[in-house]
Amino acid sequence: MSLLLLWLVAQTPLGGYLRFEAYAQTRSPYTLQKLALTFQQRLDLEGDQVHGYGAFNVIFDALENRWILRPIEGYVTASFGPADLTLGKRILTWGEGVFVSPSDVVTPWNFTFLYSDLEEFREGVELAGLTLYHGPFWLQGAFLPFFHPNRYPVPPIYTPVFAFEPDSARRPSASLKNGGALLRLGGTLGPVDFQVFGYRGYDPDPDLLHRFVFNFSRTTLAYHRATFVGGNAVYIWGARAIHLDFVYRRSPEQPAAPPGAVEWEEYKAPLFFGAIGAETSAWNDQLSLGLDYLYRRNFWPSDTVPQRSDLARDLFFEDFDGVGYLAYRLQWHDARELWRLQVMGIYDLKNKEAFTLPSLSYSLADGVNLRVGGLFSGTQGKSPFTQMGKTLGNLAFTEVRWSF
Repeated sequence: MSLLLLWLVAQTPLGGYLRFEAYAQTRSPYTLQKLALTFQQRLDLEGDQVHGYGAFNVIFDALENRWILRPIEGYVTASFGPADLTLGKRILTWGEGVFVSPSDVVTPWNFTFLYSDLEEFREGVELAGLTLYHGPFWLQGAFLPFFHPNRYPVPPIYTPVFAFEPDSARRPSASLKNGGALLRLGGTLGPVDFQVFGYRGYDPDPDLLHRFVFNFSRTTLAYHRATFVGGNAVYIWGARAIHLDFVYRRSPEQPAAPPGAVEWEEYKAPLFFGAIGAETSAWNDQLSLGLDYLYRRNFWPSDTVPQRSDLARDLFFEDFDGVGYLAYRLQWHDARELWRLQVMGIYDLKNKEAFTLPSLSYSLADGVNLRVGGLFSGTQGKSPFTQMGKTLGNLAFTEVRWSF
């Protein structure tokens, strides 16, 4: 058995990188927020009817002097005629947005880590899925047995009469009855690729749980089931594309707090979040540009708005009215692909503030890249990036990566 395992490993293509990264605030005293060394190992196994993939990070956090093992993905897909069976841990993203995709609601975000690429803020979810193919169409069903919440850099709050303790969240237990179910239908209709989906499971974004004891109030996070329906479509011609991406979240109805209750919950309002945009490229794909308009609106019951706490509005990223955003992504590289420039971000049209992630990289040698950039955010809007700006401030970063 040991010889068989060694032979399988020897036949498996390996890849990955070793990366040094440093993040510091852009204002005095220029405090370091991250100083780390990351080793990523990827394994990719391709057979006639079986495909396997795995990736994990080993991180040394020099600021906290600790090692972190971060599994990213690990799954196996077996093909049986017109069907694929997938088991394991996989990142499920299917949105078409240039920066943020409203329909990407299944795989959670983890904004407690700092990264220069949005994709790295995510880890896979455990699933058992079956996909059926018929002509240009496909149908996928999946069961996700374990719950993973979105994680934001939200600090605790303590005063003489109030405590907010996000680390004491009330989460669903790890049992099959608390799993989620996903159904997706997609395909190609002429020049248009499309998909629609429905997902029923625990919402990765939290609600609030309030407890009152004498003259003291304690608040923490709680999670409840929600239903998501949405989809996307993209029309491509030549070097141009137009896309549409949307989701509707149906949240549980807000329960009324009985008089004299010592415990009550605040639920998020139902939400519509959509995007429409376009992308184009020029100069043999050396220059590419994408632009989206996004609209986010909560559907408030008339008797809920006056009762909403300030803490809930901040953590739920809610506003009394709909909010529009502009998202963009600009990428350029020279003909030799030594220099790469990328500027991406999102602008809150209502609160007049932006989150911007610019970076410039240079290839020092084959597989060795130097990258510098920043993460810049305002503090007045309603988004995870605003919360990052409030907690960490504006940051500049430097990375050196050796890929193999």
